[in-house]
Amino acid sequence: IETFIPEKEFHWNQQLTTMSSDITNFVEVTTLISKILTSKKKVTLPAIKQSHIHLLFVLKGINQAQQKHDSIVLEDLIKYELKDNLTQWKIDLIPLIKRQLTS
Repeated sequence: IETFIPEKEFHWNQQLTTMSSDITNFVEVTTLISKILTSKKKVTLPAIKQSHIHLLFVLKGINQAQQKHDSIVLEDLIKYELKDNLTQWKIDLIPLIKRQLTS
């Protein structure tokens, strides 16, 4: 594959693949934590489910843009949609999960 893709694009694709994998793992872990909170503490966290859905849509868009070599859409998705979603996790949702786990 390296012979068909310029070096920079190959490196970029590797980084996007790693990022997508890491985000998928993050969604899986936080989904499990959310399920534990629901079953053990009878707490529902709809904001987490909504954020997961949005995050997965963003990942799907990133993958489609990557396949189409659409760097403008790819940049917008990463710069705005993904960044906003991950910021929401950092500021609101991870602290919410921590509070629920320790209460």
